[in-house]
Amino acid sequence: MLEIRRMETADALSVYPLMRGFYDRCLGRGRYSEDLIWNNIDRCTGSYPHLEGWVMTDRVVVMGYAMVSFGYETAAGRETLRVEELYVDRPFRATDAATSFLRGLTGLYPEAMRASVEAGSRQEAEIYKRCGYLRHTTVLSTMDRRF
Repeated sequence: MLEIRRMETADALSVYPLMRGFYDRCLGRGRYSEDLIWNNIDRCTGSYPHLEGWVMTDRVVVMGYAMVSFGYETAAGRETLRVEELYVDRPFRATDAATSFLRGLTGLYPEAMRASVEAGSRQEAEIYKRCGYLRHTTVLSTMDRRF
């Protein structure tokens, strides 16, 4: 039975190899420091106010994790959510753990106005669309420059 729950400090050793696999794939092996992983796990499990971690588990094995950050829609006076990372280990991808997380996200945060996630490929975009996410093209970024 799939369980989605907040990441706890006790999950760190289970989440670490999953996060490392995600970063190896996205950033390239050896192109990040190990401290990055531990800092992100600490932020997901501690009192850091801008990020929360979630795990997908069958109550025995942590199958995957997600990191959610928060924003605020001033015109609506409500919080917004952004899925920063979502990763399910290869042996568990057929369990629909990621789909269940994406579909249930607004239920986990009922006070939020909307949730968003960035698709890295057309295939990912199709998955997100099946989960009820819509494409928006108005996001601009400073690309790591300080302003």
